[in-house]
Amino acid sequence: MSVQIEQADRDRAAADRPALDPVTFEVIRHRLLAITDEMSLTVKAVSGSPMVTDASDFNTALFMPNGELVTMGRWNQLMAASLSEMARNIIADCSEDPGIHEDDQFIVNSPHKGALHAPDIGILAPIYHEGRLVGWSGGCSHHLDVGGMEVSSVCPEATDIRQEGILIPPVKLIDGGRPRNDVWNMITGMSRLPWNMSLDFKAVISANNVAKQSILTLIGRYGVDTVCAAMGGLIEFSESKMRRRLRELPDGVIRAVNYKDHDGRENRLYKISLTMTKQGDEITFDFSDSAPQSERFINCTESGLKGGIYSAIFPILAYDLPWNAGVLRPLKVVTKPRTVVNAAWPAPVSLGAVGVIWLAEAVVVEALSKLVACSPSLANEAQANPPSAPDIFRVAGIDQHGELFGGPLLDMGFMGGGAYGHRDGLPAAGAHCGSQQNLPNIERIEGAMPLLYLYRYFLPDTGGPGRQHGGQSAKTAQAVHDTDRITIIPGGHGFQMPNALGQYGGYPGSCNQRLLMRNTNLAEWFASARLPHDIRELQGEPQPLSAQPGRLTYGAGDVYEMCPQPGGGWGDPLEREAGLVEDDVRTGVVSPAMAREVYGVVLAAAGKLDEQATKQQRDAIRARRKAWPRERTWAAPSGPATSLYRLGEGLELVRVDGTHLVRCERCQSALAPANENWKHYAARTVVQAEDLGPHITLHQDLEARQYACPGCGLLLSVEILTRDCPPLWEIELKVQE
Repeated sequence: MSVQIEQADRDRAAADRPALDPVTFEVIRHRLLAITDEMSLTVKAVSGSPMVTDASDFNTALFMPNGELVTMGRWNQLMAASLSEMARNIIADCSEDPGIHEDDQFIVNSPHKGALHAPDIGILAPIYHEGRLVGWSGGCSHHLDVGGMEVSSVCPEATDIRQEGILIPPVKLIDGGRPRNDVWNMITGMSRLPWNMSLDFKAVISANNVAKQSILTLIGRYGVDTVCAAMGGLIEFSESKMRRRLRELPDGVIRAVNYKDHDGRENRLYKISLTMTKQGDEITFDFSDSAPQSERFINCTESGLKGGIYSAIFPILAYDLPWNAGVLRPLKVVTKPRTVVNAAWPAPVSLGAVGVIWLAEAVVVEALSKLVACSPSLANEAQANPPSAPDIFRVAGIDQHGELFGGPLLDMGFMGGGAYGHRDGLPAAGAHCGSQQNLPNIERIEGAMPLLYLYRYFLPDTGGPGRQHGGQSAKTAQAVHDTDRITIIPGGHGFQMPNALGQYGGYPGSCNQRLLMRNTNLAEWFASARLPHDIRELQGEPQPLSAQPGRLTYGAGDVYEMCPQPGGGWGDPLEREAGLVEDDVRTGVVSPAMAREVYGVVLAAAGKLDEQATKQQRDAIRARRKAWPRERTWAAPSGPATSLYRLGEGLELVRVDGTHLVRCERCQSALAPANENWKHYAARTVVQAEDLGPHITLHQDLEARQYACPGCGLLLSVEILTRDCPPLWEIELKVQE
């Protein structure tokens, strides 16, 4: 009923709006986007936080009076949902008491009121014209510390959200243009870095002031009714285009599963499960089968889940549309309470975006990519999974200047991107949710923290192999410099689950990697004017670390090395041109061993392609695949086939003599009835972690399976599920007669 009432309100508002000529609409539309960009530039110019200036972990937006998103920045896309949820909660909680007035600004960071986790603080401001509320502006940024039981407010040991830092429901921070110093001081007093928090507040407040002045100037030129009509029309424009695009895609059910492999206490698996149903011009994202919520900090609230969904939707389905509420109106989100994707109070959630939220984004990227890959006009927007498991390395203590410092090391951003069907993934592409990220240079980090970098370089065999391979990640190592000892808190997932899964026979990207070497002979290397290229060249004491080892000390002679998870590959690696693999080996993207065993490319001693040996190697690999056992066989009908849909890549849905079936695109062998999971009829084998690559480790409860066409040996899928899980029916399209 509430949805129907909301739609009726929209229809009435649209009917009351004046008609706009196309030129005026386009001019105002682009000015609104420019205002959002001006807000972002203001935040970057005022904030001194590396989370903003280097990691671009923030966003800005404009909203309708009811809180619907009109425009958003291209920074951290997860925060689009977050800011919109904050706006709606401010309206709901504050309209009557204390009231929403001109020149007010409100602050929020509660994960149950819109934030992804407590360090993400939003400040939003109503925009009035002659007493009329015409919209909202807002910005959200990740703060280095908001209190709680750990430096940086990401708390592996937390069992209650109240242990993770200050929780701010919608509160008025600016009252009629004047700061409420009592509220300001109370909030910043909870942080270990209050001066940094204050500067971030001023950055977003300044951005809201810029937005207000710019909107009022726009109204002064075109009139309030015209500007408001353009704002509403912009949302309707995106909705119309989005629904039209959805109608062009086939109806059906797409499924995707991923796992988080550590909760801060136990190395257990948490399933993130998506059943995506596309029907007509709407999509339903059902996460009900996801794991129960954890007692530790890995969970997310519903606003975090929506952030993950929206940040996947925008670049895949709305790549050429204005990103606003119109894109989101055709979406429905279904969850079950008290699960890792919809945690109930007071479950801890401080891992935030880099935990379950990123994995929710990953399964949506996977499912949407499988859907759009069935459309010839949209297939180039589909991709293999992006990196979905950063290894957060938080440092704190007294820096080289004798001052207190703290925050994450941003080398986790040097993650390779997922491959597309038409190109390789980009090296060091960064997070999928941030389309305009900056990656910090070494000199800047060394100037701000008491650390010395020993190396940073791209590591071979990291991006997932495929016809198009995932991008490489960069390996780095650091040592303490100009201070005796600091605190470090490593933490992440993806150490025993390669979350960046491939598509259509593509392999997953490598797992996260890290090594802490204690009491090394690094000083001897320095004395002889040498630098190591690998931490294993040093003498020292390796310290095994779990995915979430908690707080550790880090002192002189200790060296920490890390390499973050990259993106997955696309398509059968044997389908990659042998000459491209030769180039990959020459440039250090792929090792000779990986080239031979996975890509089937044999190189002579001089590194030159041996074409005859390569053909023999690839033929041998395909022959082995065809000999894999099959769970089921069937008597397929014969006769001419009518193609109905391409099932992404490698398979197609066809009709033969009135029977619908799935067949191989490469050899046109009939594989399975269309109303059953084709994997039951494919050649199948279970592979070990080392078969997927030298940097892959699998949790003891996981199993990697490969599926191939029994007719030609084309690799169709690489799937990683728990051992007791049946083959995942990934694409179940509705057959149109």
